[in-house]
Amino acid sequence: MIMICGWGGVTAVTRTSLGGIRCIPETREMIEKSMHETVLVAQGLGIKVSDNIVDDYMKVTNTLPHETTTSLQRDIMAGRPSELEFLLGSVVSFGKELGIDTPINKFLYYSLLPQEIEAKKVSK
Repeated sequence: MIMICGWGGVTAVTRTSLGGIRCIPETREMIEKSMHETVLVAQGLGIKVSDNIVDDYMKVTNTLPHETTTSLQRDIMAGRPSELEFLLGSVVSFGKELGIDTPINKFLYYSLLPQEIEAKKVSK
């Protein structure tokens, strides 16, 4: 979930491949910060997380093909219901409960929420 929130959220908001966003310092930083926030929330929930997990996932990010997209991105772009609520929504919700600020994940979640709501209306 740590990796998927960062990758999925940023690729969905930017509508850009993972290769495209990892090459831009600002969007790369968003991925990394999203992951760090998710780690803090996981730890707040009592989940043990490796100290190096974000660095390890960022190394994986560097190895993926430039054109890699995420399922969250593909669903949002296609107007389909996605895992937004389960992924970013959970991080934001648990963060709020625990008093852990999650500004990047909030931005990603709130930015994608209108499209998610519309997709759910259409799919009914």
